[in-house]
Amino acid sequence: MSLPVKKIYVDSLHRTNDQSSASNFKVELPYSISMPHNAIFLIDEICIPHAWYSVEEGINDKLYLHLLNQSSGSRYNFRLIIPSGNYNGPLFATALQTAFDVLVGGPGSGWGITFNYDSNTFSLRIDVNNSNNKFWVLSDVEIANKLRGYWDIAINGYGGNIDQSNPASMNDILRNYEIETKKYEQSTPFRSGFLNFQGINNMYLSSPNLGTFTTIGTRGEATIIKKVPVSSDFGYMIIDRSVSVHDYLECGKCTLKTLEFHLRDSKGRYVPMHGSNISFSIVFAIKAED
Repeated sequence: MSLPVKKIYVDSLHRTNDQSSASNFKVELPYSISMPHNAIFLIDEICIPHAWYSVEEGINDKLYLHLLNQSSGSRYNFRLIIPSGNYNGPLFATALQTAFDVLVGGPGSGWGITFNYDSNTFSLRIDVNNSNNKFWVLSDVEIANKLRGYWDIAINGYGGNIDQSNPASMNDILRNYEIETKKYEQSTPFRSGFLNFQGINNMYLSSPNLGTFTTIGTRGEATIIKKVPVSSDFGYMIIDRSVSVHDYLECGKCTLKTLEFHLRDSKGRYVPMHGSNISFSIVFAIKAED
């Protein structure tokens, strides 16, 4: 049995009018296509602009601090939010300092927290210049566990309204993965790991129409049809033509008319495209009969 079509060129520019994002879109084929029982396909000729920033709103723009004032015994939760954009070390430290000063009412408020970039280790250093204050930087696990029992403590309204399942923290940038430890509840500086501004290393293209539950992602995904490594810097095009005979997936007996696609990162979040479009080809073939 022959194929009704050998190749479909997909461009998110031509997505349906009800879809606004190039990482979550549908396309309509001009007519329905019914695949034979032994049809297979692969994804090729992928072109994705590296259009997302090193810090993105709702993804990694927040830093969470927990502070203890030893004199009064009072505890405070801080959530610092910095603007979306591409950062280097000095700009990153300055943005955090600005966010903190705005939150507490200015640099002369007495909290004594300063943010500095260490160019020797390419890391962030947070100092406590008030000996009465101790602090730690909260990891995602600590946030999910309700800040070690201090969840209801807040300052300026921050604390209780945090989305625990998606805190959008910058812990991946800081490489702050400490779990349930008071390592940072002290006056000595906090030092991050090597600042990682490459927030997305791999992208995963999935489709509920073409994905036939023959792939498994580590988050439990069952409709991934292609993994795309981020091989280009911001402002450049990511091009992937790495295919082999083992990349073919089954699509036998599928009827294709409306095709739906999702482009997510390794945490399952949609990749921000900021108005850019992605394109790729779907190549069909016939699987040899056993």
